[in-house]
Amino acid sequence: MEPKTLSRELQGVDETDLTPTQSIALQLLRHHSLLVRKQSVSAEKIDILENHPTVLLDLIASTIEASLEELAEAKQLAVGALVLAKPLNVLLSEGGDDRQKVDPFTQKNKYYCRFLPTQDTALIQRGSCTCSSTAADAYEHVEKIRDSIILRLLRTPIDVSDLYEEKIQSVRSTLKSLYKLHDVAHSIVITPSGTDSEMLPTLLAWMRQSPNLCQETSLVTNIIMADGEVGSGTKSASVLNYFSPQVPRPVTRGGDDIAVHRPITGVHHPFVNMVAIPARGSERLPDAEYLSKIENFVSGKLVELIEEKGHTVVLHLVHFTKTGILLPSLGFLEKCKKKYKDSLIAVVDACQGRTEDDAVKSWLEKGFVVLLTGSKFFSGAPLSGAILIPHTEATAFTSESTETLRTSLPEGFSDFFSALDVDPSLHVLRGLLPRWCNWGVLFRWETAVFEMERFFALPKKEREEGARQWLANISRLLQQSKHCQMMDQTVRDDYLGYTVVSFKLRRPQEKHGSSPFFLQEEMKEIHKFLSTDILKEYKIDPSRLSLETQKIFSQCVSIGQPVLIDSNHQTSVLRIALGAPHITKMVNPSYQQFLFEQDKIMVSKLDLIAEHFFQINKHNS
Repeated sequence: MEPKTLSRELQGVDETDLTPTQSIALQLLRHHSLLVRKQSVSAEKIDILENHPTVLLDLIASTIEASLEELAEAKQLAVGALVLAKPLNVLLSEGGDDRQKVDPFTQKNKYYCRFLPTQDTALIQRGSCTCSSTAADAYEHVEKIRDSIILRLLRTPIDVSDLYEEKIQSVRSTLKSLYKLHDVAHSIVITPSGTDSEMLPTLLAWMRQSPNLCQETSLVTNIIMADGEVGSGTKSASVLNYFSPQVPRPVTRGGDDIAVHRPITGVHHPFVNMVAIPARGSERLPDAEYLSKIENFVSGKLVELIEEKGHTVVLHLVHFTKTGILLPSLGFLEKCKKKYKDSLIAVVDACQGRTEDDAVKSWLEKGFVVLLTGSKFFSGAPLSGAILIPHTEATAFTSESTETLRTSLPEGFSDFFSALDVDPSLHVLRGLLPRWCNWGVLFRWETAVFEMERFFALPKKEREEGARQWLANISRLLQQSKHCQMMDQTVRDDYLGYTVVSFKLRRPQEKHGSSPFFLQEEMKEIHKFLSTDILKEYKIDPSRLSLETQKIFSQCVSIGQPVLIDSNHQTSVLRIALGAPHITKMVNPSYQQFLFEQDKIMVSKLDLIAEHFFQINKHNS
């Protein structure tokens, strides 16, 4: 169910005390938003008209009764806010990569999530390990923020980029407050996603090799941990390659000019080597022996790269992977950082967001760079990222003597990062980037902050109790399931690590074939089937199904996308994830019961899809 505000274009803007000219400008903006929503102009034409805003405003103004003088003044006012005069779901989808693209028919992105507001009763959401559809209450909250920005632009002679900078600084300040970082010297850069953030530690390493940047042989190496269980674009981004055919900056369009997996503009030869270490040796969880093997291997690599070859190395720790693995150990990362100091940039990839506030502070104090998102555990609109850099690590971005950065920053960085999203303390980096407003990432972060503030306001004991009760319930349901086989979980003290549960899905007995479990490509289809009303989408004849089965087949469910955990055998798992909004609401016993009932329906739909998979897939084909 969609809130009424979607059909009331910019009705939240308070017209009290607006002058007649300002009121006319608001009418122009409302008509513009209506045009975008109804798609009465093609998407391509809207882009053209927005580059020449007076053309579109002239068309709209011709429908409004006012004097020519009033219309001229109103158009001048409206131009500054025109970029915001769209339905919020459209704004939320902008300023990112192709994961932000929405199918015009389903209104879903590639992970089957929607930017349109979603009520709890319309969609069972357990996919916060991938991304989530925008919650209705968060959507309405951010819509008010957008409306207040438009009102200020109409009432006050303020530059739109200055207003954007004020709002993005507010997001940085809120993150600093929520993670209790006021006494930790650090800087925050807001990024379009966690994947985009990966470029900045590499840039830091690159700058530390400034005397050697002209060499044909790279002296920077990025060690990616848990390959296969981190973001699919991580490896490309970490070596300064394009990871998507679409980039966040509006003036740069996707298409033939974006060569995916090729260096970003301005990087003329591979500056970065990469070592990728798999998350697992088999489908089993990494044990102490595997962890020791990995850490010994990395130790040897660091000797070779830093001590023998003079490289600067970026070393990642993943907290947690797609299936909840922590790799390598925090103690190992700390030991490496102490040994190699400035020759090593230690990065904690905490993009899952399943992290308590004291952990982030501790990592920064140890000199670790930290990657966060607001769009996984905290369930903000997809996608949003942030990178937190201790001041001890950020010298290349702050020192006036960093001449290499001043002359060598690749142009391609401006496709991803705006000066306005960079903490003012990083003034050298900030001064080299263009000033452009990524309203999409601002509003996505606002949906996340809305959830984060509610989550951290809840006492930790209550948060932990809710998460553990949910784990007990979902474990019981999966154990009782005919087709779901829950995977083992890493034993840990941190309760948030238990908010992602992985499972394999067993084929019907007569369809075992070469494997008793569904394989990766089949799991991708099952993930899609879960997100749809199967009876409606695949024209399944309901006459032979009970009313209860029909109800379950029709329920849309969003869970984590499949993860290949053993490429040799194509073994794949799906994931069920509890998000921060669930835990926040679980203090209400009636909501907890509602949540558990949803879990029951979700597991029932998984069993039904597994049982009828080949019939449904036939209709799908």
